[in-house]
Amino acid sequence: MERAKYTLERDGPNELSPPKTTPEWVRLCKHMFNWLNLLLWTASCLCFIVFSIHAATLEEPPADDVSYIA
Repeated sequence: MERAKYTLERDGPNELSPPKTTPEWVRLCKHMFNWLNLLLWTASCLCFIVFSIHAATLEEPPADDVSYIA
């Protein structure tokens, strides 16, 4: 009995500790900034920049850039 009390005081109760969890904001950043999403973010920024240049330089910018090909 004395040994059990000593072991309990020294080591604490015999319980499993809960697993470590990743914060939600870290999980969100991992999903938003993986390699494919970074490619998509870059492409959308470039499209926005090109459209802004066309809107600033042309009097009537086209609705889409496909009309420049034909």
